[in-house]
Amino acid sequence: MLRPAGTLCAIRRGVRPAFLAALGTLVVAGVASADPGIRITPSIGLNQAYTDNTAGLQKSRSDFVTQISPGLSINGEAAHTQVNFTYQPTFNHFDLGRSPDRVDENLDAVGTITPITNELIVDFQASANEAGATGNSSNQQGIIIPAGNQILYYLATVTPHLTEHYHDIATLDLIYSINSANTSVDGKPALINQGITSTNSLGQDAELAIGSAESFGRLGMRLDFKHSANSGNGANTNSTTDLEVLGGSYHINRVYSLSGSIGYQAIDYPANGESLPYHSEGLTWSIGLNITPNELSTIALGYGKQQGAYNPSIQVGYALGPLTTITASYLVSVQNQLSAALQNTRFLVFDQFGNAIDSRTGLPFSAVNQSFGSQNILFRDKPAVISISHQLLRSSLSLTTQYEVRTSLSGPSMSTEVFGATISYTRELTPVIHGNVRLGYTQSTTSGFGSLTGHTESISVSAGLFYELSDSVTMNVIENYFNNTSGLAANGSKTQQLTIGLRKSF
Repeated sequence: MLRPAGTLCAIRRGVRPAFLAALGTLVVAGVASADPGIRITPSIGLNQAYTDNTAGLQKSRSDFVTQISPGLSINGEAAHTQVNFTYQPTFNHFDLGRSPDRVDENLDAVGTITPITNELIVDFQASANEAGATGNSSNQQGIIIPAGNQILYYLATVTPHLTEHYHDIATLDLIYSINSANTSVDGKPALINQGITSTNSLGQDAELAIGSAESFGRLGMRLDFKHSANSGNGANTNSTTDLEVLGGSYHINRVYSLSGSIGYQAIDYPANGESLPYHSEGLTWSIGLNITPNELSTIALGYGKQQGAYNPSIQVGYALGPLTTITASYLVSVQNQLSAALQNTRFLVFDQFGNAIDSRTGLPFSAVNQSFGSQNILFRDKPAVISISHQLLRSSLSLTTQYEVRTSLSGPSMSTEVFGATISYTRELTPVIHGNVRLGYTQSTTSGFGSLTGHTESISVSAGLFYELSDSVTMNVIENYFNNTSGLAANGSKTQQLTIGLRKSF
């Protein structure tokens, strides 16, 4: 599957070279020690696409686009390494010259290196992908984002985790994470005029946790000390978070357990010239009920005060049957666009075909929540997601619904409410031909700035057919349709795109 996205390459657009070098060293270190379980696969792809709206505006401008996409994938497992890495930058040539030629980024990586078994592990995640800066471009395969609405997100995290066991009495965990989260709009005037500018954040997280071990039986205790610090611009300028929390759990039996915590938290986002300050400090607490009906299902319900507000929490992964699974979550947090995208990399996994997918929904992975535009402000995020998937003998079907509210904390008073649903169906037509269809609907309502209210709706349809001509050559045909309507007619747009291509692996 070819997934064009992007603009200029990450190195040219200011990714911190030292940080990328460190991440590259981890990947190379893992591969260098690899046995035949690690597979390195270069590839080259060629697409010819037709789009009837290169500008993404109400007034259409059609063009033919020639796309050349070299690729490199590294995946597999060795004695001390697990890695899934795919990089497919795409060069786009607009044959009629109705948009400037460009290179689009598409990188996803996740892996674990275990230098010392059962004691020291190093996790890493990375993503560099394009998104629509004004949002509402989701559920698309290989959609060409108009240059005037394009923003590059590049994210990376490296996390060493040291665990020490003190017989059956206690455990000690030391966790240190360094992360880099950035966006770049490449100086496009259209985006800057909308208040969307390049952003960056370099963060460090340190955690010390002391926990009880087997000798405590059904009772589990954990004392956590956490400190986070970020530097950057906008909502990321010199922000800090400190948390000390004592938590415990009691297993009533194999199915039910109770949990609770009490602690103290301080969050500080100083004023930076672009947004207002935000400070929250005080007691935190939580109570919870955990249910494990079988080894494939977990349900965690909670309520408490966290990050300055009282909220419930829900996390569900439940096997309705051997082929049907339901997942649901509702977790309230205080974050900004970069930290939200960085948190999403935790859910990056790869399927058996090497495609990057979201473990919560089974849909193609995107670190950016495309239901919202790019916002360099701090907000309280309340996302509720429910996904049901059913696996048949040669096909699969999934339904994902989303309801999310973001309320600004550091910028002008504003609240955005989003409801959306996506249906995805995949089918193996023959051993060498498979296809998929995705339908998405999103509606968004933004209120604030006095009495101003904005409302948009978008419908997206995507269908793809993939034919394995040989063990190393795949042909794809993808049709995309996207229709966005807005209370302001000038902001509406309609796009249709047809892509035909080949990819050769070596």
